[in-house]
Amino acid sequence: MPGHPLQNTEIVLIGITAFSLERYYAQALENGAACLMDKAQVRDICQALCLLANGQSPHVKYESSETAQEAYARLSIEDSPKRRYKNLTRREEEVMNLCALGYTSKEIGVKLGIGEPTVKTYIKRVAEKIGAKNRTQAVIKWLEKKDE
Repeated sequence: MPGHPLQNTEIVLIGITAFSLERYYAQALENGAACLMDKAQVRDICQALCLLANGQSPHVKYESSETAQEAYARLSIEDSPKRRYKNLTRREEEVMNLCALGYTSKEIGVKLGIGEPTVKTYIKRVAEKIGAKNRTQAVIKWLEKKDE
């Protein structure tokens, strides 16, 4: 349809699960989902689909500010050989850079427009990926890796 908000070249992804939204939202949103919803909430899912199809925000708890196309572009760059740390996402690198500058999780969340629990999830994932036991060790290892 000409002038329709959702052109045929645009894709909108909605994550739908029966499992804990809290457990999977960061991964779903990071990988291109517009939002993550509980599969039992059929009416809410239908409403979100209609809103997203019309280029509007579903205004749900776990919602991304990034389109599927933007996520694809970001993920493509992250997989490129130019990336210094292939196993870390761009957002994880942003969070670690701010940690290294001494920002708290709350301050990082405000700065990046994400929740404090999401920041903590990113830090936890980085720590696991680089073999750190805690945030402090993750920052030290991050700074050492950056200097290599």
